[in-house]
Formats: sequence, structure tokens, C-alpha cells
Amino acid sequence: MTTKNIDMKNIKKFEEFINNGYTALFEGIDYNTYNNTVRFTDEHEDNVNTNLEDNPVVDTKTIKGVNVWSLFKRKKSPYFDIEQMDGNPLLYALKHIDGWHFVSKKNRESFMLRLNKVVEKFLLLYKSDITVVVPSGGCVNDLLVDIISQKDPKSVIIGDVMRKLSTDEVWKNLSKLNSPFRKKFGKNKNDWFQTKTEMMDAFNEMKKYRKGYFTYHLTPEKYRDEITETLSKNETTCAKYVSKFYHRNILIIDDNISRGHTIKNACEILKDFEPNSITVLTMFSKKYSSNSL
Repeated sequence: MTTKNIDMKNIKKFEEFINNGYTALFEGIDYNTYNNTVRFTDEHEDNVNTNLEDNPVVDTKTIKGVNVWSLFKRKKSPYFDIEQMDGNPLLYALKHIDGWHFVSKKNRESFMLRLNKVVEKFLLLYKSDITVVVPSGGCVNDLLVDIISQKDPKSVIIGDVMRKLSTDEVWKNLSKLNSPFRKKFGKNKNDWFQTKTEMMDAFNEMKKYRKGYFTYHLTPEKYRDEITETLSKNETTCAKYVSKFYHRNILIIDDNISRGHTIKNACEILKDFEPNSITVLTMFSKKYSSNSL
């Protein structure tokens, strides 16, 4: 399996794109935790680097043999209260989660214009045969699909090759006697009772707010690294994709990368179809320190 699928024919066109008035500004995102607002700004590049020159970014280390592209680079915040937050407020504002929103309609439109330009830049650099969408309860994946479809009307987009696991299915895997999860958090009866209680509380929240499907967002932080299987093949549809995916260049779309468990899970599923290459595109990268990348 190859690891790169850069369309070299478009390099000249990309250079013209950059030189056609799209100069870099130090743009970033402001977060306000008091009123749950985000603001797209050109005053700095803190929290999320959104400038056109530096994005998209590519990560070659998270998944062996797979280039993971992100449209915007998240940065570790210098502010304690923001850094301790669980998740990405910009992503939440796009998904309308936990009351997060843009400071104004005009500001959201400005961000959307930048998003469109970065997607356009990515499509000039990378050419896929088929785009596979990771199932998600949010709207960001659908947003990326809509933009890609507008920019490349000939794109083939498939959204039913994988399915999200329910909380019951995830717990069945986690609670097996020899699972890494149980070995780590069930060393004795008291530990396992506490773990089970905390996970059941989280699962009840998922049943209430996520229709019973598993989500890392509502999972206690200490357990997340040991939960690596949250997707599976959609057995009712995957047979028809065996020949379609074979020796093709596959692009996987997901909204965000944190630990990388979901996209690793998705890549493992698609590798069974023996594609020529797998590439991942996310809206937001994992968090980088200010002096990295």
C-alpha cells in the first residue's frame, strides 16, 4: 500500500492559488468560556491556526503508512482554563454542542469562507478515487462532504461502509475477561465495580444524548485510551464495495483527531478491502505545541 497520493500536476495551479491574493495572516480562534462563544480573528494564531499558508497540515506518525491531513492545526493553549477543557470549542460551535456558538453570524461566515479555501487547497494537492465518511452524530462530516462535493462534483462519496457501535456493543468488548480494558481497570472486584459504575453512568448519558451510540466526548477521560474499537463494518452493505475499493485511493473523512483511535479503527476496516492507498482528512488536527510542526 502506498502512503502518498499527491497530484503533482496541480502543484503549479496550487502556486497560482497562493499567489492570487490569498496571502497569509496570523489568524486564529478566540474562546470565551463565560458565554460559550468562539471568534475567528486575524489578531493572533492562538488555539487554532486557521491561516491559509500553513494549512492543511499532514501527520505521518499517528497511523503507520497513512497520511492524516487536517484542515486546521489545533494548538496547545497558553491559558489554563482553556487547556483543561474537554474537547474543541470551535468544533462544538460548528456542531452546536453545549451551547457553543460563533460570536456573530458574520464571523461564522468569515470562518466558512476560510474553510472553503483550505478545502480547495487540499483538493489541489491530493486526488482520491473514493471518499469514505466516518459515521458521526454531528454535522461537521456532512459539512466537509458538502464542500468537497461542490468543489469536485465528480467525487464519489460513500457513507454506509462503516457503522458506529452502540454502547452495549462497546461494553461487551470492554468487559471480556482478557480485554486490555478489563486487565487495566478490573484488577480486583472493587476496581471493576467502580469502573462499571462510571461507565454505566456515561453510557446512560450517551443513550440520552447520542441515541445509544458510543462517543468519546461523554466517556471519562481516564478510560479513553483503552477504548479503541468503536466502529465496525456495515455487514449489510460492505459486500458491494469489495471490487469498488480494490486498488483504489481512498480518502477517509472525520471531523477531529484527538487520540486517533477512531481513524485507526476506520483504516483497519478499509484495509480489508485492499485499496491502493488510504488517506485521512479531518477538520481539526491533534493539539501541537507552539514550536512544533
